[in-house]
Amino acid sequence: MPTYYKYAERSADSQVNWAEVGKGISDMLADEVKIREEKKAAYETAFQDDMKQLSTQPQGDWQDGTNVINNFAHNMMEQKLIDYKALKSGKMKPREYTLRQQNYTNQTNSALDLNKRLQEKRGKAIAAFQAGKLQAMSIADLKHVQEYTDFSNAEIIVDPYSSIFTLGRMETKMINGEKVKVISKNTLPVNIASILIESNKLPYDVNKDIDNTVNGFGSQINVLRELATQTKAGSITKLTGIGPLQGTKDPQFKGVIDQFNKAVDQKITEFITNKDNLASILTTQLNYNVDSFTRNPDEAKQKGKILTNIDPITHFSTLDESGPNYKEQVKEASDWIRTQILSKMDNKVEVELGGFAPQPRQLSQYEYERANAKKEAIILGEQISNLITGDANKIATSIAYIEGMDNVTQVIKSKDAIKIITKDKEGQSVTNSYPLSGNNAGDIGKSLVNQLNPDKLSQTIVIDYVNQFNKNKKVNLADTLTGKKTVDFFQTPTKAGGTIAGGNIRE
Repeated sequence: MPTYYKYAERSADSQVNWAEVGKGISDMLADEVKIREEKKAAYETAFQDDMKQLSTQPQGDWQDGTNVINNFAHNMMEQKLIDYKALKSGKMKPREYTLRQQNYTNQTNSALDLNKRLQEKRGKAIAAFQAGKLQAMSIADLKHVQEYTDFSNAEIIVDPYSSIFTLGRMETKMINGEKVKVISKNTLPVNIASILIESNKLPYDVNKDIDNTVNGFGSQINVLRELATQTKAGSITKLTGIGPLQGTKDPQFKGVIDQFNKAVDQKITEFITNKDNLASILTTQLNYNVDSFTRNPDEAKQKGKILTNIDPITHFSTLDESGPNYKEQVKEASDWIRTQILSKMDNKVEVELGGFAPQPRQLSQYEYERANAKKEAIILGEQISNLITGDANKIATSIAYIEGMDNVTQVIKSKDAIKIITKDKEGQSVTNSYPLSGNNAGDIGKSLVNQLNPDKLSQTIVIDYVNQFNKNKKVNLADTLTGKKTVDFFQTPTKAGGTIAGGNIRE
């Protein structure tokens, strides 16, 4: 009888050992049950380990930071318990559960490490700041992170859907007639906070670049010196400054001066195109400090505030060009740099105030020293005058000039007095206070000359120049400015009403 394929295949079925197959399937099901039980045990062990880690997270001596982590740990435990119950009830697939738990673990480690790293970084950052090796903006970054780890005003938020952790600040709102604390729109992702802790912005050595710029002008300084004497401007600063001069009516003179000013403007732009450089100048040379930085656009409208945001590439802080005071701050920094460049040029050459073109003969050593002393007396007299009767910008420039003297540690100009803080031979701080009134410009000028004359210039000559620059001006009783200040732990220069002490910034 012919053998057909299908028939033969069916006939083969009779050869299967169904008893063996039954045993294999039974063993396979038993193994799957065993694996499921082992997985359940593994999930249970991992869950318990997570709970243990969260309940025994590291404690620090910074109470605010420790408290917020404790609060976060409690919330994280609640979230993990919800997920674990969903897994056991079959509402969440094992793969989804595993991925969420791994994400939780990574984010938790970052959050717990954030508290520890912030405490460790603070001391090192403050020491570097005190030594002039770290910018004020880096300290402001730490302050910003600190504001988001203040237990009374912030908490760590766990997004149950994305598993992303965010630091949220609290704000008080009226809801149904009651004051209720809610999370504001101001939040800081944990990963960004972790980056900000490592902010390491170095101070900008602007004086080095200014010196290089002055040296780069070379023989052009002599040309400007000759123009200054011919036009009776008296100095390169006055020759190239704002305001019409007799000499600039001559197109030849005007062209030279315009070309020089454009060259200086180009250099200034190069200096401050880098926003970190601009921030450094504002906080080391002008009247800004750690407390000047803010990320709140409304707060940035205040005088003396610098708006910052997060750079989308580096994730570090940077100056925000949309800040309401940004253009004014750029101008302040630019004016200061220009003043320094011109002052150093004046220091390199001898310019007779109101004089004429120099004689061709070589000056004697005595004549050179006398002319140089006169020039220094003019500069010192003008800076002291600016401190007494100048506007805010001139006062800031004067403070920077005087604080550049070897023994001066700080200059404070308030509405009531001028304070000069120096160090004696033993290194102890000595404060000399000079009360201000509406009509004592002459007396205060004389007193300041008696203290601020490091090169032992003629007291009479310097006082005469102070009086010349003060002529027909009133004592400035409106502007209050503070120069550099020695930092003690987390204490930094502040405006009236703000203090920083004990490692915590308090408004």
